[in-house]
Amino acid sequence: MSNAAAPATEGPGTDGPLHVAIIMDGNGRWAAARGLPRAEGHRRGVEALRRVVRAASELGILYLTIFSFSSENWSRPATEIGDLFGLLRRFIRNDLATLHRDGVRVRVIGEREGLEPDICVLLKEAEDLTRDNARLNLVVAFNYGSRQESRMRRGGWRRRSRRENVIPHRSMPTRSANISTRPIFPIPI
Repeated sequence: MSNAAAPATEGPGTDGPLHVAIIMDGNGRWAAARGLPRAEGHRRGVEALRRVVRAASELGILYLTIFSFSSENWSRPATEIGDLFGLLRRFIRNDLATLHRDGVRVRVIGEREGLEPDICVLLKEAEDLTRDNARLNLVVAFNYGSRQESRMRRGGWRRRSRRENVIPHRSMPTRSANISTRPIFPIPI
């Protein structure tokens, strides 16, 4: 890091960023390049996630967003999706107590409709148990995608414009950024 003035996104009392985001992508390709099953790559990705969460907390990062399963991932083979959901189940069951003990607040963003009921229960359990924790906010983007978000934002703007009797204008897409069903977090740089 240079000696230049720190950006506004740096956390108070730290030399690092306030918010870091990671796209968990390429685990299957990593495994295939080594002659391993794709599921092994995903398992190793979860191991890496554990190390990243621990390091983020130690470094004083306040928000860590993990883009873990996009809505576009539903096009993968059913066996791979099953493996990914099995990893999610094991991660929550095995790591939730440790996350809670370490002061990590788990927040899940994304669409829950259509997920298996036990997955929804586990996600809610993780959020409820860690609700009052403040050392690190682990934001898990799950079943979340830019195409889906764009459709939701456009639909939200249309509903708002009809309700408020506003005539849409070509510049409206830039204003639609104010409409979101998602919690607002500091934007990572």
